[in-house]
Amino acid sequence: MKTKFGRLLRSSRQSVGLTQKNLGDKIKRDVSIISRLETGQLSPNLDILNDIVLAFADLLPRENLESLWEAADFYITPTFDKPVSDPIVASIHNAFERLSSEEERIILKQDLLSMLKIDQEYFEAEKVRKKKKWDEAAEALMLIRSQMDRRIQVWYLRVDQELGDCFYSNISFSQALWNYRSALMSAQQLKDEHKQGEILIKIGNVYRRRGGKKNCGDARQYYNDARKIFVSLPKGRIPEAECLRKSAGAWIFEGRPDEAEKLCEQSLKICKSENYKRGQYKALQHKAWACSMLGRWDEAVRLCEEALDMTEDGWDEIKGYRYLGDAFRIAGRLDEARGSYQKALNLMVERDIKHSRTYGLIQLGLAKVCLRQPGLESEAKQYLDEGLKIHGGQGEDFRAIDFYVEHSYLLLKLRRLEEAKPLLELAMHQYEELDNIFNYARTLALLCELLYEEKKVDSLNDIQNIAKSAKEKDNGLINYYLAQIDFISGKAFADRRQFQDASRVWSLALGEALGFNSTSFNELAEKIFVEIERIMRETTPDEAYNLCNYYKVFLENSLSDKKWKPTDRDEIETLLRKIDEQQKHIYTLTPTK
Repeated sequence: MKTKFGRLLRSSRQSVGLTQKNLGDKIKRDVSIISRLETGQLSPNLDILNDIVLAFADLLPRENLESLWEAADFYITPTFDKPVSDPIVASIHNAFERLSSEEERIILKQDLLSMLKIDQEYFEAEKVRKKKKWDEAAEALMLIRSQMDRRIQVWYLRVDQELGDCFYSNISFSQALWNYRSALMSAQQLKDEHKQGEILIKIGNVYRRRGGKKNCGDARQYYNDARKIFVSLPKGRIPEAECLRKSAGAWIFEGRPDEAEKLCEQSLKICKSENYKRGQYKALQHKAWACSMLGRWDEAVRLCEEALDMTEDGWDEIKGYRYLGDAFRIAGRLDEARGSYQKALNLMVERDIKHSRTYGLIQLGLAKVCLRQPGLESEAKQYLDEGLKIHGGQGEDFRAIDFYVEHSYLLLKLRRLEEAKPLLELAMHQYEELDNIFNYARTLALLCELLYEEKKVDSLNDIQNIAKSAKEKDNGLINYYLAQIDFISGKAFADRRQFQDASRVWSLALGEALGFNSTSFNELAEKIFVEIERIMRETTPDEAYNLCNYYKVFLENSLSDKKWKPTDRDEIETLLRKIDEQQKHIYTLTPTK
């Protein structure tokens, strides 16, 4: 049966052109909550009512907002130009009307006026925060916090949580943790279990964003604690799915996509059973991320496209195109990657959103695309510089290291080796401290390329030994980067005419690449052929013929390894046939020296 509040809510929503989902997104509630409020199946609690008033504050006249409050059986008559948005203020106002002693009324009136002033300031701070002006919003909220009465715990809960959000978005993680923990204490004193779970997730987010094995382990512990709370609550399935997805993100940031994929599947299953589309979209994106790291690049693209189809206009669409751009880029489909990143940027320009983490990461993605294409170094530098305006100097976010790795790669391509080397060494040590083996191996591969250009053979051997140590901590996920390191080492042996060693290392590199995926194997095999053709032109035909023979022997020996699947063996046998063809033409080539 519809209530007066339900009818008013529906007419208010329709009058400003909002769907139930639009309103649900604004107040961070599921669309089913809005539907039940409008049909009278659910009465609004103070939290929901406050959020609804804030959502409509800039869209409806003041008298319409007051009507909503009155329809929900709250007697409120604001004494200033903005609606009263806090239920505590409302209850004091009602108490004021019931007091008989003039002295008591005067004291309470002073308290009320003070709190109304704070409430108005809070209302203004909320508007600034929603515009993503984090520094300005944090300053306003800190001023409000300094004026509040400690006895009113619910205000401390709200303001501390939102301060934490501002500091988190601004990558001031230490300050964010302080405010989140203060908010958690308030939620525990108020015995608000849902808020406790919500804040535990936010604390986990901070640790996850710091990256590394320890921080990501701490993040998963907070997510698990939150999940235990939500499992015991009615309608806790959707928050439970969120905890699983966040834990998957922590595994990804630790460089363990294999573990992440399992949790994404669990999260996706819950979201499908609850028909929670936004949760499905996010779980698909995280699974795509994991698949990219696992070398299943085409599957990652498909999952990102599936996720993007589920999004509606807004922030999720921007992120959807950014994730799709990442998937295309990693799969080597650079033109499609650039197109997806550009769509995300265009949407951000339309919404006047620029200074955000996502904007910085899109710039990084575009820089990576340019660095993998010849002649686009200056364009790559522009993207890196723009992204560094957001992420540069933000040492608490481990993803900032990625900008310095790509910057060093740019310097490497420009042959500015002395400038590139300290950046790469710094990144390598930071990833080592974080115990992030995946990104550590990636940085080692770039450092190996730099040392080859510097012709520092002994240092190359050191990198190979370090890579072997890293492999002992890994379960096959860094094979792609190990293959790159062995390929460069093989080039160094070939330059010194140590063809047997070059062939041995190259065959090892191909085995590592094939252990990652067939695309990597084919790309690396092509690079080795280019090197062999170079050597054939720089040496005698007999030496070149011997090099091919050594190469074939090592590859033939690798076929006896029981770890290869039938399709893997087919790849190696195809390569052997190609080498036979190459050998037939050796004596037709004229050596250059």
